[in-house]
Amino acid sequence: MATGSGKTLVAARSAEELRAGRVLVLVPSLDLLAQTEAAWREEGRIGPMIGVSSLRGEEASFPNTMAAGELVAWVRPLDKVTVFATYASLGLGTLERAHAAGLPGWSLIVVNEAHRTSGRIGRPWAVVHDNTRIPALRRLYMTATPRLWQLDDDSEAVPGAPGELVASMEDGPDGLFGARCYTLTLSEAIDRGICAPYQVVCVDVTDTQLQAAQLLGVGGRSDQVRGARLAALQTALLKASSEEGIRRTLVFHHQVKEAEAFAAGLTDVAARLHAADPERYPKTIWADWLCGDHKPNHRRRVLGEFAGFRPPGTSICS
Repeated sequence: MATGSGKTLVAARSAEELRAGRVLVLVPSLDLLAQTEAAWREEGRIGPMIGVSSLRGEEASFPNTMAAGELVAWVRPLDKVTVFATYASLGLGTLERAHAAGLPGWSLIVVNEAHRTSGRIGRPWAVVHDNTRIPALRRLYMTATPRLWQLDDDSEAVPGAPGELVASMEDGPDGLFGARCYTLTLSEAIDRGICAPYQVVCVDVTDTQLQAAQLLGVGGRSDQVRGARLAALQTALLKASSEEGIRRTLVFHHQVKEAEAFAAGLTDVAARLHAADPERYPKTIWADWLCGDHKPNHRRRVLGEFAGFRPPGTSICS
């Protein structure tokens, strides 16, 4: 299902329809873990909710642990419980050790962003496919981007060498991921009004001197060239936003420092454009930046401001 089309809702309703007692929900990030727990609670899931993550204190409104023994003690007495875990808990072996120490099997495992568990079976996250190590009656794999894999032509699947076997997301009852039960494409989700339509801004640099400097690569560019490039990108984004009526924008960068610089300078560029042509460019815009090192509370605050700001113009750089 397309991103933003309601996979979390489908997962919560599936657990309800299956009358699943013990449910494990796997997500890729701490932010998504806290967000998913809140969504399940909002959709009517009752009973204790526990996190297997490093979230503590104000970062989470429910108990979290990374200790296998503590997880067993919390979960084993309960007939109905929902556990939210990051993929890191698979890589660190927390869940596997908990099962070895007496953690009961799951009624249902929901694997969000399931394409991350595809690829070579030897990867740590692929342990979720192994019912002898992470036991469950049912698994529900959910993704917006299914991935198909095959071994290289010169590779062979050697018995006893699981690192050479591949977990691929082909549609079929005999595969690790099972048969696909439902598909909702992005275009269909937009047509049905489930997802918002969006536009992609692609910037074409036509200045020959700047093009030549670009060919030098990141290491060969002077501060002057980098500044000129950044200003050109900022101006192009604001021009396209004005012409196309784009009100909120996500801007992606290869380097964290570029995202920070882009956000820091965007309001100044916007002010200059407004001064030169007040009819075309807005007087006020909002901009901020995020990276993987930011704490969950900070990310939630910035994303909340991004969602709550009333355009004419908003931008978030990452």
